[in-house]
Amino acid sequence: MNLRLSHALCLLAFSSVAFESAVAADEIAPLPGLDACLTTALQQRPGVLFGWKSLNEPPDGSYRISIIGTDNKVAETVCSPASTTLRFDNRPVTRRYEYYKQMAVPEGDARKTAPLIFAGTVRIVSMEIDTDLKGGLRYEYRMLLPSGHHALAQVDAMSGFLTYIEARE
Repeated sequence: MNLRLSHALCLLAFSSVAFESAVAADEIAPLPGLDACLTTALQQRPGVLFGWKSLNEPPDGSYRISIIGTDNKVAETVCSPASTTLRFDNRPVTRRYEYYKQMAVPEGDARKTAPLIFAGTVRIVSMEIDTDLKGGLRYEYRMLLPSGHHALAQVDAMSGFLTYIEARE
């Protein structure tokens, strides 16, 4: 019995060390000005972040940002770090603000979780909120891997868990 317990403890210790080193090796390519743009957009158009997309490759700080307003309309704007006043255009779709407001995990935290399964420097290209078959909210990230492959990751907006991952050419 003691031998099994020692074996289990050794296995547990080894796997935690391996997990720490694997997670530490992953990096997210910088997204210059994204957080500043998101803050500015949400200050000027109160609501819930619905999505963002880098407009240039590599990212230079220009982003298209979508927000669900308290009026249930989705508004889009283009932002760069130098932007102080943004012009919003309403999209011809509506979403229930109250439904999306219940997300428990901040987008910045989900952004850090999305590329964790990949090794090397991962470039996140865009994010949008998606729903699963049961109506659960998910952050959906599109990424570019160091190999040149494209990847898609979904992070549950209530728990912060990585729920889906896909890589393709």
